[in-house]
Amino acid sequence: MSTSSFIHIILWLLIGLICSYGLIIDQFQQTLIAQYTARVLDIALIISGLLMVVHTVAMSPLLVWLHFILEIMTIGLFDFLLTYKRKQRTLKNKFALLILFFFGVATILGLVVEYQYG
Repeated sequence: MSTSSFIHIILWLLIGLICSYGLIIDQFQQTLIAQYTARVLDIALIISGLLMVVHTVAMSPLLVWLHFILEIMTIGLFDFLLTYKRKQRTLKNKFALLILFFFGVATILGLVVEYQYG
């Protein structure tokens, strides 16, 4: 496992924990702090993802770009859920299932790319 892959995985775990905390807590300020912290980590996550894309795109361009697009969609869903929660609206189960679906597919695709070409 390369250093960029390791950093990428750690960033995903941190963002997942921070977003989970932001969705669970009932205080407006804490949700806002979680959202902006996740946004800062999202920038580092996208940079590490682009480094991984550049490293493996020659081996399987379709899988790598599909994985990158799914990761961007998952980041957008995390931000959407935190914004939705911050506006004091109740979260629907469809949103949680959608984010779990994108996160699961992106994770499985990332494992396939890492196992096959990493």
